Amino acid sequence: MNNADKMLMRIRNEPKLMEKYHKRLFTNSRLDEETGCWNTLYGANVSEPQMGVEGIMIRCPRLSYTIMKGVIPEGLSILHICDNPRCVNPEHIFPGTTQDNMSDKVNKNRQRKGGQIATCKLTEADALKIKKGLAKGLTGVYLAKLFSVSPRLIGYIKQGKIWAHVEIKNTEANYGE
Repeated sequence: MNNADKMLMRIRNEPKLMEKYHKRLFTNSRLDEETGCWNTLYGANVSEPQMGVEGIMIRCPRLSYTIMKGVIPEGLSILHICDNPRCVNPEHIFPGTTQDNMSDKVNKNRQRKGGQIATCKLTEADALKIKKGLAKGLTGVYLAKLFSVSPRLIGYIKQGKIWAHVEIKNTEANYGE
């Protein structure tokens, strides 16, 4: 158990500490009437706001959950139904695994795709050309050499494992348009 989690356990077990940090966290949060989110003012310039608690930095949503709902099971993260990392509304947060978080991101279509990934070698236009080439009957090996990528990557495109969001708009599949 890390120091932040030990501190959260201590806060949960000491009513005076819980009262102190409840007041401090929630008086420094603002209601967004449109979303129902309680946006913390802590760490205004960071994506995961934290506040100092007895000399230890703790993520605000974890503190909110601990104060309002109880101890976070070991190894779990705090996830947001609102997808707003600044939100500390206890009705918007719940414990979950990293896999739960990744699945939620995919289900809500928030994951990076294609050219949004910094290490991506292809553009959307390249992926479209590859798909058109495959539809025309060009081999994966040929296309891999043409675009300086591996045949395996071309196979992933063909199988729809990557670049699935890029679609050929017409049935002609003319290569090189």
